[in-house]
Amino acid sequence: MAKILLTGAAGFIGLHVLERMAKAHEVVAIDNLADFSNYEIKLKRLEYASGGEVAFDSNNKLKSTRINLSKLDILDEVRLQKLFRDEQFDMVIHLAAMTGIRQSVEQPDIYEKVNVRGFFNIIECCRKYNVKRLLFASSSSVYGNCQDVPFTETSNTDTPLNLYAASKKMNELIAHSYASLYQMQCIGLRFFTVYGPWNRPDMATFTFIKNIEAGVPIRLYNSGNMQRDFTFVSDIAESIQRLTGKMMEGNSSLAIPYRIFNIGGGHPVNLLEYVSTLETLLGKKAIIENHDLQKGEMLSTYADCSALFEFIGFKPVVDFTNGLAETVNWYKKHRDIS
Repeated sequence: MAKILLTGAAGFIGLHVLERMAKAHEVVAIDNLADFSNYEIKLKRLEYASGGEVAFDSNNKLKSTRINLSKLDILDEVRLQKLFRDEQFDMVIHLAAMTGIRQSVEQPDIYEKVNVRGFFNIIECCRKYNVKRLLFASSSSVYGNCQDVPFTETSNTDTPLNLYAASKKMNELIAHSYASLYQMQCIGLRFFTVYGPWNRPDMATFTFIKNIEAGVPIRLYNSGNMQRDFTFVSDIAESIQRLTGKMMEGNSSLAIPYRIFNIGGGHPVNLLEYVSTLETLLGKKAIIENHDLQKGEMLSTYADCSALFEFIGFKPVVDFTNGLAETVNWYKKHRDIS
């Protein structure tokens, strides 16, 4: 059993990783619970994970016997260093970040602070307190307007289309330098359009389900002529669990300590097909408003995940239609969140 720091534990992916990893390891979780966006669903996720009301003690620790979570911002260097000093972690899983492409175009300064400076604070604490294993979230957005299809880890990532993508590319570069300088094992995961229960209300899946059911128009950009490589969140959590095991056993494949992996379903879906599937599941037709392609948006994402599949011996198992059906069923039980 390893002692693992999990950042961003009240986030969408963070919740699923926390739930799974806590069964096998000692997980110390943190989240700043910022009210900048999606605050209500973060509280609901913690209620679900802790099995009770969300309340914190005088040290900002969640009052729960089920999970060990503290309210802590990765930009708070003093408290973050104290946590690393006191806990002596074996590994860090870093998921905390500002997410969302469109919002990064409107408020780039926040993304620079949290995603770049925050990441630096985490990896510098790893160096200072001798934590040799770091698994961190990158994004398929780093591929920008790359024309190689499907995207492989060796495809060009020099043309990000928005600051969110640029911040994630910066994380990869920082991790590479620390892995080289300090013999740290650093693995970055380029997530491809993750969806599933407890997804963010600002994400397309949540918004589309909500609006179609309520008879409210949904927006399709570029007339829906876009493709996304959807990945169900439980497959993400399973992959992270397996990668953690690889890193903790000091697998010889990590002789070169820095690795980047794509993690996606490997089957891009056209957004019109995606909407049609939701219409079938909800038994209602969508009211569609067509809009021009937004600044910073990619037309298509398509992951070649063969490197990760070979490394951990696991491929996503949740079919797109089944994953959407599970998400729709979850939404129907949690309409109050929206």
